[in-house]
Amino acid sequence: MVGKSSSATDKYVVIGKDGHIKVVESKDNLLPGEIVVETLKSGSLALNTSVESGDTNSDIPLVVEDIVKAVAQGDDPTELGEEYATAAGEQLGSSLTSSGTIERSGAELLASTFFETAGLDSEQSDTKDLPEVHRSSDIDSSNSTALIYGDDAGAVQEDVTLTTGGNLTVADPDAGEAVFQPQTDVQDGNWGTFSIDADGNWTYEL
Repeated sequence: MVGKSSSATDKYVVIGKDGHIKVVESKDNLLPGEIVVETLKSGSLALNTSVESGDTNSDIPLVVEDIVKAVAQGDDPTELGEEYATAAGEQLGSSLTSSGTIERSGAELLASTFFETAGLDSEQSDTKDLPEVHRSSDIDSSNSTALIYGDDAGAVQEDVTLTTGGNLTVADPDAGEAVFQPQTDVQDGNWGTFSIDADGNWTYEL
């Protein structure tokens, strides 16, 4: 049996993790998981319980009695109302200071994002203009032989000054070299002289 007792300091009505109710002298004596449901001022403690019957006396505060009933029925004491919550207030709760409450709504929201892209405003063509390249595979860096065409023979008579002549043309693959070198009265080392101008006109005097 637990009889009437009093103290010069406040006492605390606590529900343990196993659902049993007890009174502690100081909050320093609280164990992890225990809940302070009421603070009893000095001289206000009047608690009578019977271990044999397990029933609580009507002198126990109504808040404690409701919590005990909820535990006995297998209900969650925190579902009795906000005034029964562990953080419901400074006097009835175990929190040392006032604190807010969190309410779970169960709403779901899928994360989303957005980004925008823009293409380049430019025109492209599938065709390409290539510069014209003139190439000749018939390039010979060596000095080519010139070909001379025309009359290179004449007829003469004896006992007179004999003169004959003609016209020659020249073709040379080397650029700028298809020309004649003018010559006048060139001795041939035998009997006559030879002359030719730039256009290929030649004469021979014997």
